[in-house]
Amino acid sequence: MDVKLPSEIKRKIRPISERFYYKANEFRTIALYLSFGIFKGLLVDKYFNNLIKFIIFLRILCQDEINKENIIDAKKIIVDFIQEYEELYGQINMTSNVHGHIHLPEQNFSNNSELINPKKADFDTLVFDVKLLINEFCKTKQLLSNNIIIFKSNRAINKKLEYHSIDYDRKFESLNNHLIQFSVKKENLYGSIVDFYSINEFQMVLVKKFEQKKKDVFFKNFSSECSKNIDKFFQIGEFLEELTLISLDSIERRCLSVRVEEDVIITPISNLLECD
Repeated sequence: MDVKLPSEIKRKIRPISERFYYKANEFRTIALYLSFGIFKGLLVDKYFNNLIKFIIFLRILCQDEINKENIIDAKKIIVDFIQEYEELYGQINMTSNVHGHIHLPEQNFSNNSELINPKKADFDTLVFDVKLLINEFCKTKQLLSNNIIIFKSNRAINKKLEYHSIDYDRKFESLNNHLIQFSVKKENLYGSIVDFYSINEFQMVLVKKFEQKKKDVFFKNFSSECSKNIDKFFQIGEFLEELTLISLDSIERRCLSVRVEEDVIITPISNLLECD
């Protein structure tokens, strides 16, 4: 599987033939971010369903912020997972390591933006869609056309993280810092960065939208706790040609995508600390 990793993930995944030499970080990357794409279509639904319950459990506990509702959900999901795990794999595989996961939720609970190298953009030569979006933005901010200063860039910093345009990442094939999760009216959306714009004092991002498809039929077999959390961590869909203009500070985090047949699976990346 050819996957380009964002900068948060420092260690690349080696071929599966070298799995006996994997570092813990490699297993973490596969478990948290790549397992959905790797095993979807390879495992029979009931086994894949069971695996995803475990992944959702891990993702809930690995969030930057966890509330009491998350802990309750995690408890129910892991109990459901373990009961189903015994049915699927037999009592012989019900080790103390499996049982120990039941206690993780409680243990876990105890627990200025600027553009880089901007280039001034000629407002008259911007792509029509972009010009239209910027015009609408200027109207809402009551900016006069003869006083508008626009800078364009392919990189930007937000919340101490560097983001790139898709074209910038294509120049450096090992990078993937253009896929983002952003917030609009408290709703989390996903997209791919096309360019950054500084319009007077406003820092804006041109984004190609990602649209989620309807969930597969087997997702209906998930418990309510698992179903309501899965959208936070995995979205199945496709990128549209439709563009939107968002503020730079509305970007929440970078994402990773995996293509499975005709679908794209996108998942947000946590703020990771690499210790090896």
